[in-house]
Order: sequence, then C-alpha cells, then structure tokens
Amino acid sequence: MDKSRIIIYGASDDGKSFFEYLHPLVLLGLIEVVAFADNDTRMWGRDIGGVPVVPPMTIVEYKYDYVIVTPIFFDEISVQLSDLGISFDKLIPLHANHRRNFGRAAREFDNVKIGKFSYYKPGTKLLKCEIGNFCHIGDNCVIGLYGHDTTGVTTYPLKYHFDNSIRDCSQDPTSGSTRADTAVIKNDVYIGEGVIIFAGVTVGNGAVIGSRAVVTKDVPDYCVVAGVPAKVVRKRFSDSTVDALLDIRWWNWSDEKLSKHIDDFELGVDQFTSLHS
Repeated sequence: MDKSRIIIYGASDDGKSFFEYLHPLVLLGLIEVVAFADNDTRMWGRDIGGVPVVPPMTIVEYKYDYVIVTPIFFDEISVQLSDLGISFDKLIPLHANHRRNFGRAAREFDNVKIGKFSYYKPGTKLLKCEIGNFCHIGDNCVIGLYGHDTTGVTTYPLKYHFDNSIRDCSQDPTSGSTRADTAVIKNDVYIGEGVIIFAGVTVGNGAVIGSRAVVTKDVPDYCVVAGVPAKVVRKRFSDSTVDALLDIRWWNWSDEKLSKHIDDFELGVDQFTSLHS
C-alpha cells in the first residue's frame, strides 16, 4: 500500500498536536509528513520531530498528496495557496477535535482532562470529564452527559429561561445536575462504540464498557459492563489479581520504564503481576 504524503499547514500547537496524533500511522508506514508550512518567518528552517518547517511558497517544491489546514483560517489560507497554484482539492481542513484525540502527554481543554496515551475516536463528545492514562474511547460516545430532572412537574428547564439569577451559575440548563458532576474515567479503560456515560459516574481502572451501553452508576475496577442501563457482566480477574494490578499501577510508569518492560505485557496476567509485585 502506498503511503499518503501530507504537508501540515501551521507549526503552532494545532499543527504539532495533529502531527502527534498521526504518529501511530507514521510508524505503520501509512502516512509520511513531508513538511510543515507556516507564515511565521521565525519558524522557517526549524524542524518538528525531524520534519522541516518551510515557507508556504515552497510547498510546490514538494511531492505531496494533501495539505492539512486548520479550520480557523481555512478560507484565508486556501486563497493564499490557490494564488501559489495549489489546487483546492488538495486541501483538507483539520477538524478541531483531531488535535486533541491522541497524545503521548497528558493534556487539558474545555473542562476536559485527558491522561497520557489516551485517545478517543471520531464523533465522540467529551463534556465535563477526567480521563486517565492509556484509555480507549470508541466512536460516537458521549462522556459526562447531563440528564434532565424527571422528578418534577416538567422535564423542561423552565427556571433557567425565566429566572435571570441562575443564567450564569453552575446549574446546567438542561439538567438537574450541576457542572460539578464530573465523569471520571480512570486508567486502562476500554470504552466501546456508542457508549453514553453520565455526569458524576466514575469508571474504575481496567474496566471494559460494552458498545452502546448507557452507564448511569459507578463501574468497579476491572469489571466488564454492558446494557441499558449498564450492569456488571463479569469481573475480568480474581480479586487477588485485581489487587496486585492496582498495587503495580503500571499506567503511572515512566515512558522509560514502560519501554524497558514492554515485552512483559505479552505475558499472562498472573506472570505479569508475579514479576512486578
């Protein structure tokens, strides 16, 4: 399979984060980032991860398939590139969430905290939540959903619209919950496609959430849950093994330690815990 050759327009945080997001595909030989282009003359001649930062007018000198452009300035940049003879069909706008959905380092944005190496797939909405390290979140999930109050006269948030005193407070306009109710996804959690996790729920370490589950209550460590509402299907390991894994906390290891012991993760869980306990 031929690899796609791309140029990333923008060498600031958005471009760097997208480059990081692409890293697994680069390692697999599916994509090659041949250059960053940027209007900032101070960046010219530098490199990011071994990839040169070049003036936009030199893009035509490279062999490439697409130019990835930040959506904020897409119109302006597309005009600039058109003037340089670059066809519009070669341009792809960088989706705002792409810069955020994969990273080696922990990051934080818009009431969301994401641990290192955790990632989420396209279509997923992260509301107010904290996600630990090494988590997988599938397509089209909603994490931190606020539900409407169903115990009153109406489910509609009337007071929010007619009482100005609460317009800027912590009460969510579509919910009986408050914005303090953060969904917490701990470490090494696998969340399947189409899962909904409500605000205030905590998902324990090593848990597995089956596709299209609706999670309204806390999920214990190393349990598999599924269904609507989600219920525990089984425990992944014995209590003693779970205790050992929680003591080891491999997800907090340094990158150097992980690299040194990477082959140990191919062992059976009992061998792994015996080796590292």
